[in-house]
Order: sequence, then structure tokens, then C-alpha cells
Amino acid sequence: MGKKKGGNKRKVENYYYGVYYGACVGPVTKINGIRISDKDVPNSAAYSNLSTQLNQPTLFGGDDQEGGINLSYEVYLGGPTQQLGGQLASKHGGSPSTVPGYRGLCSVYLTGWWGYDNSYVRPVEVDVTTRDSLHPMLRDDIEQSATRVF
Repeated sequence: MGKKKGGNKRKVENYYYGVYYGACVGPVTKINGIRISDKDVPNSAAYSNLSTQLNQPTLFGGDDQEGGINLSYEVYLGGPTQQLGGQLASKHGGSPSTVPGYRGLCSVYLTGWWGYDNSYVRPVEVDVTTRDSLHPMLRDDIEQSATRVF
């Protein structure tokens, strides 16, 4: 009788959920990118409010290791006329014109499937750059970058 080679494979489950993160007081100049569990998420930089897809099914090694992501990604830089997107506004029970826009708050909304080999929620980091002239208490001649970890 022969033995099976390769050992036990990890079981990767896909969990579907949405998370809304308030990153910092805005407005900010740009979001340099996001990291999930110390992995840079490609194409996650933003210079304006946007809604896009982050499809990285092998970000953590795919089904053979620790899974990946396939997320809708909404970015809000915290401007004075900011409105939430339709998907997030509907979660609040309204439309972009009827729910709070969280003006002055730089935030991101991630929703979709997150593939994991266990049930813990991975940490998310948002790296932002702000021009100090947007914040009157700070110097206005330099840009500063900061990372917020959730």
C-alpha cells in the first residue's frame, strides 16, 4: 500500500463581508495604497474619490496557501462636497443625496470576498498623503505621508 504524497492541503474558505474604515481627518491629497496583512494591494492608490474592483485571488498564496481577495473598493478623500457611493449609501438605508457624506473624513469601503485559511479578520493599513495647506494648523510647504492601521 502506497502513501499519499503532498500531505494535507489547507482549506481556504471565502468569506463575504463589507468593512467601512475611517482612515483619518480629511481632506487628503491621495491614498498611496492599502495593505492587507502586510501585503501591498496592487492598483489601490487613489487621487480622487473612486469606486473600483480589487481582484487579487492569489494575494495571500491562493487556494493552496492562505487565499486572496476579490473586493469592491470605494475611496473617499474627505472633501467638503463628498457623498457616499450608491452601494454604501444603500447600506445606510438611503441614496447618496439622502445619507451623510462623512465630509472631512478620509475613508475606504471594502466589500466582497476575502479568502482565508482561518476565521480571523486580517489587518488593513491605509497609507495617505496630505498637503498641509489643507490643514491650517500645519505647515503648508510640505506634503506628509502617514499610515493608519485597523
